[in-house]
Amino acid sequence: MRLRRLPRLVIAVLAAAFIMHVGFSQGDYHGDGGEALTVVSLVDPPLTFKGSDLDIESPSAILVDAVSGQVLYEKNSRDRRAPASVTKLMTMALVLDALKASQISLDDDVTASMHATSFGGTQIYLEPGEVMKLEDMLYALAVFSANDAAVALAEHVAGSEQAFVDLMNEKAKALGMKDSHFSNPHGLPGFGTHYTSARDLAILSVYLVNEHPESLKYTKTWEHWVRKGQKNEVWLTNHNRGLMEYKGMDGLKTGWTNEAGYCLAATAKKDDRRLVAVVLGATNPKERQSEIYRLLDYGFGGFETIKVADGNEVVGKATVLEGLAEEVEVGPADTVAVTVPKGEKGTISRQVEYERRLQAPIRAGQVMGSLVVTKDKKEIRRVPLVARAEIPRAGVATLLWRYWKNMWMPSY
Repeated sequence: MRLRRLPRLVIAVLAAAFIMHVGFSQGDYHGDGGEALTVVSLVDPPLTFKGSDLDIESPSAILVDAVSGQVLYEKNSRDRRAPASVTKLMTMALVLDALKASQISLDDDVTASMHATSFGGTQIYLEPGEVMKLEDMLYALAVFSANDAAVALAEHVAGSEQAFVDLMNEKAKALGMKDSHFSNPHGLPGFGTHYTSARDLAILSVYLVNEHPESLKYTKTWEHWVRKGQKNEVWLTNHNRGLMEYKGMDGLKTGWTNEAGYCLAATAKKDDRRLVAVVLGATNPKERQSEIYRLLDYGFGGFETIKVADGNEVVGKATVLEGLAEEVEVGPADTVAVTVPKGEKGTISRQVEYERRLQAPIRAGQVMGSLVVTKDKKEIRRVPLVARAEIPRAGVATLLWRYWKNMWMPSY
């Protein structure tokens, strides 16, 4: 009689132990690990390459590897300055965001308002009520830096210029542009508090080339016609002479006003490397271009970029407490790369670190730990690792069986 009751007794003891185990493990749980960040992060401090003296005269400049985010050079890069028409990179980013979200189309008819046609400076001389295809206006913005096209596009995307300006500042915040405030989509002076920094423009440029590579279709165009064959046709020519003078350059945007000086956010690609260089406040166009070329030469000549992990790579398996599956594959949300002086590739290594307790349920994309990149055994980069799959919480029967197995079955 006692033998018949023994299994029930064992089950009761196990159930009680299991309940205590679950209860304590839940009590020790400290959150779900959070979400992966979406800001564009630049990696400091700037690296140095022996034997190179850039001697940049412009008051503010920065050089960044667009793949790794590593800052290779900077000079007063966080100084807040007027950006002139380099502002239009943010205007372009929001237009491309809206295109990607299917909120607008390149074939849209954009109608110029009275307000859009009231701006001076560089323009394509839109008439009030004139209708033009959105893509032609995008060319006018990127190639010719047309102020009237910038406002017309802003109104088409957001309904009004002010609503678009609000989007510009929201986007700047989302990207981590900490030294920027926009008051208009064109960059002309006298239209409110309007500033950014070389570093923030580098962040914006990296976002464009990585998230919207189609932007380069427009920024690398040397010439384009609007209203071709009509009396008011306009031949658009690019102000960035680097497209013709520097091999591999395919963007992004020039700017000039008396207040801002000569400005340029540029990008160039050689082999599998892409760099972004920004110069603000140069005294003349020649200085602006030559300093951009020297920055790019310095970056391409002195450094190499090493891919540490692909964005779709599985770098490990994390143990999941009380999950339907006991492990989940983890990896970085995006490609992880580091830039180092040439010849130092062998000094780079990586290791995986997991969060202290990872308890089901687990969401796909949930942060599970970090990929730690070291150079000469010193940490230089820490990147979140996310779950590649969803792991629901296991049922009571599964957990009870797992507990029984761990308690009573021998392991070899």
